[in-house]
Amino acid sequence: MYEILLPITTDSARTIRQIAAVEDLPLQRDEVEVTPLYVFEELDSDLGGVVSTKEYSDVPETMSQATDRLTELGFEINPIIAEGDPKDLIVSIADERDVDHILVTGHRRSPAGKVLFGSVAQAVVINSEVPVTVVQTVDGDGEEQ
Repeated sequence: MYEILLPITTDSARTIRQIAAVEDLPLQRDEVEVTPLYVFEELDSDLGGVVSTKEYSDVPETMSQATDRLTELGFEINPIIAEGDPKDLIVSIADERDVDHILVTGHRRSPAGKVLFGSVAQAVVINSEVPVTVVQTVDGDGEEQ
């Protein structure tokens, strides 16, 4: 079975673009398992230690949006909820599960923006041992970012 890891964010437009990209892949749907992944980030506390965003929020609606639509399309689904640094977890979960493909969303950034803020998509592309597809997001005006 061919497995695609699909890291999900809280952005519905990104999720829609990811699902469309999965749907467009030239694969037999009954031979593909899609693993939607949502990562609750862990943040450094001003008081010391680490705090998980899971303590302050729920799994986003985009996760059920993805699983529902992919199921309708005929894909086998295996959703995962995790906690930690998305840059590290996406790659480590891909390695642990021996996935065949990762499909992330990204947006255009200036070189300075990449250096200052980093990018989950960029980190996944650089550190993954499997093919990674980056789907560009669209802003509110329909322009690609």
